[in-house]
Amino acid sequence: MEIIKERWGTLLGNDIYLYTLKNAAGSMVQLTNYGARIVRIKVPDKKGYIEDVVLGFDTLNPYLQDKHYMGATIGRFANRIADARFKLDDQIWRLEANEGRNSNHSGGAGFDHRVFEVAEISENTHLGEPGCQVVFSLEDKHGNGGFPGKLQLKIIYCWAEQSDTLAIHYEARSDQKGILNLTNHSYFNLSGKEMAIDPSMNCLGHRLEIHGKKALEVSDDFIPTGRKIPVRHEEVSGLIFNQCKGQTEAVGAAFMTAGGEKSKKAYNEFIHAEMLPHFEGINRCFELRAEDKPLACRLICDESGRQLEVQTSYPGLLVYTGDGLASEVPGYIGRCYKAFDGVALECQYYPDSPNQMDFPPAIIDTDKPYKEFIIFKFSVESKSN
Repeated sequence: MEIIKERWGTLLGNDIYLYTLKNAAGSMVQLTNYGARIVRIKVPDKKGYIEDVVLGFDTLNPYLQDKHYMGATIGRFANRIADARFKLDDQIWRLEANEGRNSNHSGGAGFDHRVFEVAEISENTHLGEPGCQVVFSLEDKHGNGGFPGKLQLKIIYCWAEQSDTLAIHYEARSDQKGILNLTNHSYFNLSGKEMAIDPSMNCLGHRLEIHGKKALEVSDDFIPTGRKIPVRHEEVSGLIFNQCKGQTEAVGAAFMTAGGEKSKKAYNEFIHAEMLPHFEGINRCFELRAEDKPLACRLICDESGRQLEVQTSYPGLLVYTGDGLASEVPGYIGRCYKAFDGVALECQYYPDSPNQMDFPPAIIDTDKPYKEFIIFKFSVESKSN
């Protein structure tokens, strides 16, 4: 395993570093302690070409200006909290309202713009195979952003030597009861260099198999209503959902099967349908099937042959197709990123769970440390479909 550490810049007197981890096959991951971010992932396609599969930038400055959470660690609470407030043991805690009247991704106190300490670089202890790990740590003071408790956080990134597997482990302790919901906000596009050549090679051309049994119904500002909508099929396949203007049904899968010729035929018919120009994207949390855990979803690009399998300990998967993407500087593809260039697959507790008693509790306490994981496993289809 090749490990390279280089100084990337500074922020308010704090050194920012870029870490490059390259395995035996030449696949690589780049990480930075600025926002404990994934900067780059490069893995092979079916022809052996090793190319970028997450959106990102070559230099630090675009990340300092980033408004789309590119590759960042999100915390203390990923996603939205209604009315920027929650009640915990009869006390009201008020947060920053940074999206209308609601809080999203913890506002200005979010971890995406914090400089983490680098606790260690060592052989990995969290994967069942050889590799290396980089451990980022952060202390967040009580009351920062309105959240209770002094938080001691470790984020452990593990990159495998023999397989293209990246594991993220979150470990945290608090000196009092509070809430915590951490995730990674990378945008995936498995097309590789084809994305730069053909702008239409966005995430809508991928297939997505979600191992979820229900989707959370949300209001117009993406706050869960508390209602869970059964998913029609055992696996929701395809990134095209009938969530266009004027449609009353909240979730409707455009695919009838999880992959195969029938699924591809349905996709081809839908991608050219008149309703596609009105497609508003997906910003939806799915309740994962407990019997399938840790498997959360598979993302597949037939053109490149790449597949991404996502595993997690979390109860939910938030799928966001990046309809709000609009970078101000060019990314790896040589142009500015735009809507649908990448899809975020955010494993997490449900949005607004502190205000929804029927949702799994995103609670941390003195006797209840936080311990969750997300695993990204990249592979290549044995044959093209």
